[in-house]
Amino acid sequence: MIAGCLYGTFLFEETMSADFVQRRQQARFLVEILPEDKLAVAVGVLEAMVNIEPDAVSQAIANAPFDDEVESADERISVASSKAWLSDHPGQGTTHEQLMAEFGLFPGSLSR
Repeated sequence: MIAGCLYGTFLFEETMSADFVQRRQQARFLVEILPEDKLAVAVGVLEAMVNIEPDAVSQAIANAPFDDEVESADERISVASSKAWLSDHPGQGTTHEQLMAEFGLFPGSLSR
């Protein structure tokens, strides 16, 4: 099987394993059935995973130093408020793990 063209960048000819072809077909199928309201997020995740033309904001975030700033009182209050809301509304929030799983990802799969 020969790789084609992606966003105007020619991918060199290569032999792809049957497993790779099957996974690519599965990914295409999932994109085809993805609800419209989730498509933009999926495109963003895929672009981040293959590093296609990152915009200035994405580059700044990726290259930003670790945030070691002390949490302010207002931030602590906001976090406590969010946690209280989640406690009062069980099952109505979406965890990071649930969001990642929705796109077939797992913790650590989007490392820098």
